[in-house]
Amino acid sequence: MNPVDGPWASQLVFRLAPLDPHGTIAGLEAAATPRPWRTDLTLGYARMLAISGRGPDAAKVLAEAEHRGNRSGLRVLFADESLRSGRPADTTAALIVLVDLTADDTRRPDERVATARRAWMAIEASGREPEWSPKLAQAMHGLPADRIAPDLLLPLVRSLQRTGRPAEAKQLLAAYPSLEARMPELTLERAMSVAREGPPARALPLLDSLASLWPPARFMLAEVQFFAGELDSAHANYERVAAVPDDENAAAALERMYLLEESPNSPARTMLAQIEYERWRDRDPVALALADSLWRMQAPHGEYAARAGLELAAMRMEAGDARGALIPLLVVCDSLADDRLAPTARQRAGEAYMALGDAKHALAQYEECLARYPRAWNSAEVRRRVERLRKERL
Repeated sequence: MNPVDGPWASQLVFRLAPLDPHGTIAGLEAAATPRPWRTDLTLGYARMLAISGRGPDAAKVLAEAEHRGNRSGLRVLFADESLRSGRPADTTAALIVLVDLTADDTRRPDERVATARRAWMAIEASGREPEWSPKLAQAMHGLPADRIAPDLLLPLVRSLQRTGRPAEAKQLLAAYPSLEARMPELTLERAMSVAREGPPARALPLLDSLASLWPPARFMLAEVQFFAGELDSAHANYERVAAVPDDENAAAALERMYLLEESPNSPARTMLAQIEYERWRDRDPVALALADSLWRMQAPHGEYAARAGLELAAMRMEAGDARGALIPLLVVCDSLADDRLAPTARQRAGEAYMALGDAKHALAQYEECLARYPRAWNSAEVRRRVERLRKERL
């Protein structure tokens, strides 16, 4: 390969590379390093480093070529081409480059924001939020608040919360307090962060103030009141949300109202609130232990036995324990057949049997659901499942 004569023969080099990867990389290094103006050589060298799992080295090569060649745009070009390949190693190298560009305070703020947005899109598309969201958040520090787009900051904060990085989410929000005046969703995220840290009652003054100015916060106010054991206040706010049919949380608010009204004097309501709080802040083992305890207290005919059974079954299913989920579900089906939640228990029992690969017993549960509760809220979906299973058995 003579780098002076014409374009770099990338296709040939990449065909030969698997036969001698070290030799190929060494040859490209020797050709590209003294010629930073040759885009083809530099990109080829960086791409070989990326394919070999040396993403940080690829980013360094590109940055040095931009500096020595007194040019820009090489790293962005490399990132775009790497993301199009779809290879995991290329995606990693592209993310390294984009995060480095976002952190580079020698670049203009609008350029850093543009690469931050590109990095976030790549992180979401690759499903690598737990690894890369904290790195991107760190890279964004120092960006002027007037250049940060709230629609970039908000999903990043939510990603950090969702992936168990509440401290980083809190730090990122604290860096841009002026944005809250333009986007109340950020105030809501800050309040939710406080609630997750616990105790949830700490977040109530902020949520109450926000909900008075911005109605979409009312459902979360009701939720945190529920978590904090302020059940009467929670019910009043759930009722206000449910009264607006177009509200995206109206159905969830109505369901919470049913729960609170089911047995108004029962101490089980407080325990159900604790379970939902632990689930909300992703402490599933704690929630599962509480649900198991509540089920033992309530089964088979307690005031909240059906709901306790469904809660426990749902968590066991999420944990991959379909057989364990069947135990409370079948108790609800057989012992609480007249309960409002019995049709749901029948359907979920069928789902648990399907998860175990037992279509015969799943079909029996679905058919029983239709026979007992032909006008139940879930009858249309259960009927579709029955028809599908019957066709499969023909």
